[in-house]
Amino acid sequence: MAGEQIRIRAAEVEDADALAGMLNALSVNEGLGESTYSSESVRAQFFGPQPVFDVLVAEGESGLIGYAAYEGSFDTDSGEQSFWLHDIYVAGAARGLGLGRRLMAAVAQAAIAEGRTSVWWGVLNSNTKALAFYDRLGARDQGVRMLALDGAALMTLAKRAGE
Repeated sequence: MAGEQIRIRAAEVEDADALAGMLNALSVNEGLGESTYSSESVRAQFFGPQPVFDVLVAEGESGLIGYAAYEGSFDTDSGEQSFWLHDIYVAGAARGLGLGRRLMAAVAQAAIAEGRTSVWWGVLNSNTKALAFYDRLGARDQGVRMLALDGAALMTLAKRAGE
């Protein structure tokens, strides 16, 4: 991989197989277990009539080796438009080559091109390597905890709407 020509580009529907593989690898890498992404679900959700977010991919001579997925958002604290970065992933063999920084720089460039003033994301507290990487980029720890409501708790609360 070192010395290999790598380019960052917008994802295309033909990338669905490789993206599904990387999405599943990220879930495993973060200790979340096997994911359920298939090529078909990626095609439908990422490249269908209403894509869920934008995806940039890192492509080397051997194929795709990384991606960043983000969408437009709004920062209610500042009253400015922003991006929410869902994922950034670099395949194991390509780590340490500056590819994560290049993907983040491409997201930052897209944000500025669209008139957005910030990029936000979450990271697991246990992911010390990612925290160090983001610190080197100049990211500020906002001291915010991300919470999730899903499964039975989501269903229970939804049933109480209107009470």
